[in-house]
Amino acid sequence: MERVTTHFRGRCQITLKPIDIDEGLRESVTKIYTSFIEYQRQGSNWTLDKVLQIQIHMSKYSPLKRASYIPLPIKLRSKHAIINVQNKDKKCFMWSGLFALHPAKKNSQRVAKYTDYQGELDFTGISFPVKVADLSKFETGNKISSNVLGYEKRSLFPIHATKQRFDLHVDSLLMSDGRKSHYCWIKDMGPLLNDRYSHGHRYYLCMYCLQGFTKERIIKSHISYCRKHGTQKVKLPSEEDKCLFYKEVRKQLKVPYSIYADFESFQVPVHGCEVDPQRSHTEKTIQHIPSSFAYKVVGLAKETSNHPLIYRGPDVAENFIEYILREQEEIEQRFKHVEPMIMTGCDWQSFKSATICHIGGKGMGDDRVRDHCHVTGAFRGAAHNECNIKYKYTGRIPVVFHNVRGYNSHLIMQAIGNVSDKEIKCIPNNMEKYISFPMGCMDFIYSFQFMGTSLEKLIGNLSAEGMTQ
Repeated sequence: MERVTTHFRGRCQITLKPIDIDEGLRESVTKIYTSFIEYQRQGSNWTLDKVLQIQIHMSKYSPLKRASYIPLPIKLRSKHAIINVQNKDKKCFMWSGLFALHPAKKNSQRVAKYTDYQGELDFTGISFPVKVADLSKFETGNKISSNVLGYEKRSLFPIHATKQRFDLHVDSLLMSDGRKSHYCWIKDMGPLLNDRYSHGHRYYLCMYCLQGFTKERIIKSHISYCRKHGTQKVKLPSEEDKCLFYKEVRKQLKVPYSIYADFESFQVPVHGCEVDPQRSHTEKTIQHIPSSFAYKVVGLAKETSNHPLIYRGPDVAENFIEYILREQEEIEQRFKHVEPMIMTGCDWQSFKSATICHIGGKGMGDDRVRDHCHVTGAFRGAAHNECNIKYKYTGRIPVVFHNVRGYNSHLIMQAIGNVSDKEIKCIPNNMEKYISFPMGCMDFIYSFQFMGTSLEKLIGNLSAEGMTQ
């Protein structure tokens, strides 16, 4: 019997009144139940045993307050691209929208210029000050698309990018001074962002990340990926963190031992009872019974590799587990033995003349040491002492199948509980297919995930004269 522990999460809810709590809980429970049903559909014959834990996380909701006039910073004012409404109420978003629909030639920042148009916009179900969460409702009710930018620490960033495509469109800027916030109308997005790019060229802007592109074809391709992540603020690294360094040097080390294995099975016909063709049913016609297995242990050298082992007989899957565990114990014993370093005259000359660490790729200093393979004893090159210490084997043994995810894992999982008490942790693709699963210090992996194409095509690419040609 297999057991798995899974986690399901409800939908985040914003509750402003006590009477909304029950409705929010019902929606979250419905979301969890729907996720559970979908999870069951991905596998087969899975049943709920028990619920281990239910957690409810709560945090105080503090929406931005948008009211009262805030002067524009000098950097934004000098661009002459923003109309800043000088309102004294909480309707700055409404006034900025009316500015866009009815632009005035003089004194366009004054509210008095637009009081005659107040009834044109529909704010049914939307309270003032307008929240960012209500912008989609405003767009749908008024057939006006709207983008909203934010401004913080002398940089602009997107807050809301519309998904609508209406004839009327309004761009707004949302500023905050820590106590209150304020909407302004952006009358021209080009001058507002022109300091990001060179002059004299047209740029197409992505409103999800504010990045510019020189061709419309490129921006369309970019938006299809960018919109999946929502609005984003691009943050460049600091002077101290601007460079990335590769530190996991031990992952460069070639695995000393790997095991390549495969199963073969008989397809035995299954004769079941007759079924009613008028009703939906599943009919089993063939049963796969393992008939044999073969594996080969491949080391770094011919001396550390074993001849292929082939088994035919009863209890194929159970015997495979026993054999493979025996190979694991033998390899672990070999790891405990460190082969002495073998240095030839050429190796000594190479070590003394080396100027670059063969592990880290940086210049050598006074801390140079000789690095060698602990399995074969061969000299690998000159290295820094620190790099040499980190350059060690992880202790994992890959066991490679060509179809462990779709076929061989089923045979192994059925037998593993009968012959081994080792804990199994898998990386699942779904309830029936596993991308990888470890057993002891062995990792069962699917070879196709690490190759560019299928075995058939790879073999077809080989030269007719052999692999060495």
